[in-house]
Amino acid sequence: MFFSDVDDWEVVLFEDANSLTGGIAILVRPGQSAQLLSNFFNSSGRAPIGSGRAGIGLQVQRADGKFTLLSLFGGTTLQASQIQFNIGGQISSGKPEIFGELNMKGGQFTVGLGSADGFISSLTGGKPIQVNFDLGISYSQSQGLRITGGGGFALTLAVNLTIGPITLSSITLRFDIGGGGVTLEVSASFDAELGPITASAERIGLLSDLAFQEGNVGPADLSLDFKPPSGIGIAIDAGPVSGGGFIFFDPDAGRYFGALELSIYSVSVKAFGVIDTKLPTGPGYSFLIIISAEFTPIQLGFGFTLNGVGGLIGINRSVDSNGLLTMIKTGQLDNVLFPDDVVDNAPAILNDIETLFPPTKGHYVFGPMAKIGWAALVDGELGLIIEYPGPVLTVIGTVHAALPTKDEAVVELNLDVGGVLDFPNKKFSLDASRAPSCSEERIARVRLRAGSAIFPNHGGESGCRFHAMERAALILQDPGGKPQYRRFAVRG
Repeated sequence: MFFSDVDDWEVVLFEDANSLTGGIAILVRPGQSAQLLSNFFNSSGRAPIGSGRAGIGLQVQRADGKFTLLSLFGGTTLQASQIQFNIGGQISSGKPEIFGELNMKGGQFTVGLGSADGFISSLTGGKPIQVNFDLGISYSQSQGLRITGGGGFALTLAVNLTIGPITLSSITLRFDIGGGGVTLEVSASFDAELGPITASAERIGLLSDLAFQEGNVGPADLSLDFKPPSGIGIAIDAGPVSGGGFIFFDPDAGRYFGALELSIYSVSVKAFGVIDTKLPTGPGYSFLIIISAEFTPIQLGFGFTLNGVGGLIGINRSVDSNGLLTMIKTGQLDNVLFPDDVVDNAPAILNDIETLFPPTKGHYVFGPMAKIGWAALVDGELGLIIEYPGPVLTVIGTVHAALPTKDEAVVELNLDVGGVLDFPNKKFSLDASRAPSCSEERIARVRLRAGSAIFPNHGGESGCRFHAMERAALILQDPGGKPQYRRFAVRG
């Protein structure tokens, strides 16, 4: 099928000559080159046109995706998001000539493997091979034929070859064209078992760059370098010590991030960190690490116990109040305070950290965290974060309660809380919200949701005046029926 799924096309007349509104003319004299003049109808203002172009173009595109240019057997397709064809005349260095252009944006060539044999399918995992590219082809009398653009593809071949303690899991081939050169990657991913320790490396190998410029191979410059692994993982299973972690590098984003979770006897240690080598505002870096430890509860008195401690520190990072409100509404503060399974949940934790602590040049955050329980019925997680310059004090916390016991809970209450005390702006805000997760066997569930409570101008008045609590709601729900809402509002 040719040119299917097209939802927008247009024919365009274009010109960027110096002046076409005053009329143009071609002046031909014996023994001289032809000249193109502007302002023909104004004899006193006639002048040669030194540069410019005019012509007609056809543009085809699909606003919400790609359209199919060509579809063959086995799922092989050629698609693009936009194609533009231009033809016309132009003046280059005072000389008129014709030109033609063909530009393709968002191109994608897919080789389907639906009819491939078992050997090819096992190597590629049955996934189609895709090549993404942008292509530009142009011709003019002065410059001849020119091809521009860039593209590439990556192919991962499943190997699963075991040699002694090492298992070669896959081989990756990557080919990119762009920036005046070609990049070729040949890398491998493997696992190695060393007693109670299993280590893994992802995409370690060789990287070759071929630049189309004068160099060590005549008209081109060729380099061959070692490619460090994109990620390194480790797992430990040594009796009282078990766990694992990983470090990953994203070269396109300029980001390193990693996670670690170890169980050492009765102590669970977790850590998560991210380093960005680029800032949104320009050159620079940002850094954030969160470390926590959970252990056998320590009695504090009056039924309270200390179940864990932790802390965070960030360089060129700040606290985003809007991001904090989003996380409170979605109940995601657990991913920042004392997260569960940091290795498997690393992508979600990274996203939440970027939401709450965005890179901000010249800002620093740090603070302690604690996990506290009471009477084996209630446990809470609390973090106290200080941001400089400011200072700005942010308190984040979660509270979980279950009655009569956690294992046989009839009523469960979960609450996420965030408060910001902004000293420079003399403002305090408090937000709380939580939608609990309850099993179907429970008789009822309780959700407490409160809007923001704000104490403005605390530095300009004697004492703090309560301004407003937008909304509070208590919801009781029977699993067999619809929620019953009891709402109340407080205004001050």
